[in-house]
Amino acid sequence: MIGIYQDDKLIKTYKSEEKASEFLPKILDELLKEYDFTSLIYANGPGSYMGIKISYVSLSTLSIVKNIPLFAVSAFELNGYKPIS
Repeated sequence: MIGIYQDDKLIKTYKSEEKASEFLPKILDELLKEYDFTSLIYANGPGSYMGIKISYVSLSTLSIVKNIPLFAVSAFELNGYKPIS
């Protein structure tokens, strides 16, 4: 799942049943055309180990290439410390 935040408010989400390795490259290309990112944040857990690693590598590469700061947070923090369903 990918969330787009503006002024600390979730404005849009993207979900897919595809594997992160298939979903991320496609959606990141679309998002880069639609948004001017000032920072990137990814959930570093809990979650699928492979999904987290793919997210990290993809966003880390994007961070370096586009010079956008990258931050890692707990998935609970992104969900308001509520149970993740």
